[in-house]
Amino acid sequence: MAASVQEGRGHVETSKLPCRGLTTERGQRIRLARPRPSDYIRDNIMITTSGVCAHAPLLGSLLALGADRIMFSTDYPLESNHKAVHFIETAPISEPDRAKICHLNAERLLGL
Repeated sequence: MAASVQEGRGHVETSKLPCRGLTTERGQRIRLARPRPSDYIRDNIMITTSGVCAHAPLLGSLLALGADRIMFSTDYPLESNHKAVHFIETAPISEPDRAKICHLNAERLLGL
């Protein structure tokens, strides 16, 4: 039955998401491929630095999602490109993480 839920033919009881897992409309339990819903979010969400030129939020994002899920961007014309570049260049992160955030993640995501 799990396959039919993935294909959109089943019904997911969202009230049962936090602790008890998922069930189909027939009450059958669905086994998740990942242990927690937060794993799905971490594995399927990308965020950008647009409009947030502060190191604390960047470091928090790195801890929560990892460098593979963050992309550098600016909020031009509402934000100075020079300010955004200075922010990312001075961020207290490793050079490999900076490279991922500045261009490698976008190249991977967009197939460049």
